[in-house]
Amino acid sequence: MLALITSAQASTFDWSGAASGDMSGTAGNWGGSIPGGTDTAEWAAATYTNMPTANADMILGELLFTAANTGGTIFGSGATT
Repeated sequence: MLALITSAQASTFDWSGAASGDMSGTAGNWGGSIPGGTDTAEWAAATYTNMPTANADMILGELLFTAANTGGTIFGSGATT
């Protein structure tokens, strides 16, 4: 499950996928910290080392796909996509 909640006190975390595709358990994919319920998860690159996979429930404040995300983003869930 992926839920979105908005808040005025949010931080932005940029997805790199450098360590793995795990969105919810690998801080290295987000620059050191995993975004939470008031944060913005941002995709802002043309390509990614690993596409994001929702391996566990996550609550995010916002999903942001910038104009730099020219290659698109494909979300997977566990073993299926």
